[in-house]
Amino acid sequence: RKHVAAMEVWLWRVVTTVLLSLPTFVSIRSVPKLLIVLAAITGLPVVAFILVGMTRVQPAVWFESRHGKPVSFGKLVNVLFWNLEGWDCISTCSALCAEPMEKTVPRGLFAALGLTSTQYLLVLLVAAGISQDTHPWQTWDDGTLPSIGFSLGQWMVGLLMTASVVGNAGQYLSEFMEQSYLLQGAADIGIVPRVLGRVLPSGAPFVANFAQLVIILSLLAFDFGDILIFDNFFCATAMLLEFIAFFALRWRRPDMARPYRTPRALFPMFLPAAAVLL
Repeated sequence: RKHVAAMEVWLWRVVTTVLLSLPTFVSIRSVPKLLIVLAAITGLPVVAFILVGMTRVQPAVWFESRHGKPVSFGKLVNVLFWNLEGWDCISTCSALCAEPMEKTVPRGLFAALGLTSTQYLLVLLVAAGISQDTHPWQTWDDGTLPSIGFSLGQWMVGLLMTASVVGNAGQYLSEFMEQSYLLQGAADIGIVPRVLGRVLPSGAPFVANFAQLVIILSLLAFDFGDILIFDNFFCATAMLLEFIAFFALRWRRPDMARPYRTPRALFPMFLPAAAVLL
């Protein structure tokens, strides 16, 4: 029975993964519009939770300690990296950005950074401030947020679950699109087999999509915690290589045409990120 149950779970994961990947096979340029819709669906429940929850917050909770429990910094960094990675995706998808890119790209990145960070901070502060009696933040675990939302009404649980599902779908779809573009670009310049650069009349890199889908399906049998560590390791390594390539190209080819040229005054911002990655 355990084997049958495990197979059923895997099949559900396969079906979900294939369905979420389908938009990139139909038309790659329609994906950004779909992502905007998904972002709106994700954001509205979050705004509702913050506004309603703020009326019941107990601010004193924010200054409580963990009651002697050690902080797992490794787990903290892994989770933060998982939730906040992906800013480098813009370099791969810059062809979809509106002109002038030297203004569109930095404005979009800084706006997204501010919105994302503020959203995470406010949700955590409100959740901690309204759950002290039933779910103290020191005892939080996976799936605690919907339980906290129940204190605001059963309707809030449904909204938060919807936001979670749609948000994860949007994150998967955006990463899938970016990685497909990356494989297509690598094929176009000859550093991976050129067959990966083949596209449909709609512009969708179907071979790169299929290759990526096969890899993802092969990982579905693993535990999410193992996948998280595996993914974070390779993503962190890739980002370090991107940092090295950034400075190497800026030093060796300063006059090379770029969609956006990072001002020298912003170079120190690389240091905290590099320290976390190392």
